[in-house]
Amino acid sequence: TRIFTLPDSVDGERINAEYVDGMLKITVPKKEEAKRKQPKQIDIS
Repeated sequence: TRIFTLPDSVDGERINAEYVDGMLKITVPKKEEAKRKQPKQIDIS
């Protein structure tokens, strides 16, 4: 058993996991409102 803390931007209701041919694939989608945020630009002097 493993426990992970996920950020608030994750849509916990849509997390999906599948195990195929010895490989565990976990999909952790972002919430829609998290996807719409514009990136923050930081000026470097």
